[in-house]
Amino acid sequence: MTVTQALAIFSRFGIDVAGMTPAQLRKARNKLVMTHHPDHGGTAEALTSINDAYHFLKSNGTIAPQEKPIGRSSQSHQSYSRDSYASGRMPAWALAGYSGASLPDTAIYKNDFSDANFLKKAMWELSGKSTIAYTIWGFDGHSFSSSIMVFGSPKIFDTMADAMVTWQSSSENPHPIRAVLVSPFQGEGLYLIYADGIYYGDQPVQMEHQSFNANPNNDQQFTKMLPEMLDRLKARNLSG
Repeated sequence: MTVTQALAIFSRFGIDVAGMTPAQLRKARNKLVMTHHPDHGGTAEALTSINDAYHFLKSNGTIAPQEKPIGRSSQSHQSYSRDSYASGRMPAWALAGYSGASLPDTAIYKNDFSDANFLKKAMWELSGKSTIAYTIWGFDGHSFSSSIMVFGSPKIFDTMADAMVTWQSSSENPHPIRAVLVSPFQGEGLYLIYADGIYYGDQPVQMEHQSFNANPNNDQQFTKMLPEMLDRLKARNLSG
């Protein structure tokens, strides 16, 4: 389990624990246990996930005995410039890809998809504040030169593709972009949602790779063959 997953479990049950002290976390956990215990109409699976998330956040070093808030750095004065959160809590959209190693920068400098934080926040809001993380991969025709993890959903795959097209082509180190693929975080599957100006968000094309992890760039054969796959797909679209 990661910090992101543990926080997402609480979020799924309607409680945002980011920024809570250990005492507040314990109170939140007890409330959920009372509601989702099998004796009260809940399920054993729900109860286990709640307890696992609670014990992970309590013991993995994200919080400390001196009541350091969850999801916060040791700097109690941490603030979020230009995207203010009066409560001091980390915004939910910033938790996509957050490992707990250090507090992510949540500043938004440009209100378009060329800004990574604007992109992440927009995907979270447009997906209905989803807690399902996806990695968006940008393929420049030779390699996957960009990737970003966001909270999203299949209903906004086309918008996720638009976001990556803008982000990869407008970043400080811009690259051309031929295709956009997405993969669920720690889930199975890699899906093509955009290629050569055509959007496939309504009917994503499932891809297969043999990478040792979720990064398709680590399968050199897949990366080498992908342009040919895209050429065939393009030809099929033109002939149709």
